[in-house]
Amino acid sequence: MLRIVSMIVPLLLLAVVTIAVTLPWGLPDNARYILPMLPLAVIHYWTLRHPGSIADWMAFASGLTVDLLTNGPLGFWALVYLLGFATAVVARPWADTGALGRWVVFAFSMIVVTIAAWFVLSVYTLSWPNILPLLKAWCAVTLGYPVFAGVMRVLDISRAVGQNTRLERGA
Repeated sequence: MLRIVSMIVPLLLLAVVTIAVTLPWGLPDNARYILPMLPLAVIHYWTLRHPGSIADWMAFASGLTVDLLTNGPLGFWALVYLLGFATAVVARPWADTGALGRWVVFAFSMIVVTIAAWFVLSVYTLSWPNILPLLKAWCAVTLGYPVFAGVMRVLDISRAVGQNTRLERGA
């Protein structure tokens, strides 16, 4: 039962965050990329901490849902989330570097994703769009990642069970 719950929690959390970021929160135009970048924190955390808990199709489906519900260019956020998933997979060797190390890895992954998103926007619009809103989103999501990671750590049931020390008599 615990194994099933620990498999459902990442998917359910990604779905809830994906739906939440598509709601009309009334943010100003220069902050329009902050909310759609939040699912990248969920994808990154679960991919680093529990490989296999978030699959590539889940990241793609999350991005496609954001595209559909926000009337954005179809496939843009799906591609960005897949790239975020790929950077998290590449960053797996640094998963055990402690909280600060994971935060730095997340910051570098997000800057790669942010620059790639700007490049995809450039190709899509056939112009050089302003990168400042994307950089603001990078700053906001990167600075907020420790809070998101703390919340996800509380919801991480398999971590709590798997990291209990084994007590032995006479040791």
